[in-house]
Amino acid sequence: MSRLIIKESELSQIRKMYLIENVEDKKDGTTMKASQVFWDFIKFEEGDPEKPNGSIKEPVLKAYKDTSDVWTIGYGHTGKDVKPGLVINKEQSLDLLYKDASEAADCVRRFLGEWKELDLETYMLTQGQFDSLVSLVFNSGCGSVRMSRFIQYIKSGQNKKATESILKYKASNNGLKNRRKKESNMFIS
Repeated sequence: MSRLIIKESELSQIRKMYLIENVEDKKDGTTMKASQVFWDFIKFEEGDPEKPNGSIKEPVLKAYKDTSDVWTIGYGHTGKDVKPGLVINKEQSLDLLYKDASEAADCVRRFLGEWKELDLETYMLTQGQFDSLVSLVFNSGCGSVRMSRFIQYIKSGQNKKATESILKYKASNNGLKNRRKKESNMFIS
């Protein structure tokens, strides 16, 4: 007796091909909050590669320049407050993470609210779609995501094209290509 075994990578391809979505799984994106999957993902992607802690990483407590030559600290926090020599503690890094993630989620809820006011059904999302969008905004900024090709595909209900387009969105190095693959998979989860 043979068993059919499907690898996760194959399952991901099948999902992308058919993009099976249950209407029951979709919720009003204007009221959604990021799930634990999102929080673990951000801590893994934005944490200190030198200090893994299982499936998440510890924050970087001393300011450094990221791959885009931007001063960064904690779990991917950037801004005018991050300067050479800045050192923070773990609690401060978590405060910055929650602030930055809240701003990213607020951005997503705002543009979904605009779609809702236009009577577009695409403001209804699965949890994976919402988490993926918040991650993309967290990484790239609100304005950049709002102007992206993949967001236009989502807005028009072309989720298969959106899923494929996420893979190419600002993926200038191997690290970002890997992250986009994960975000694309999150989008279809």
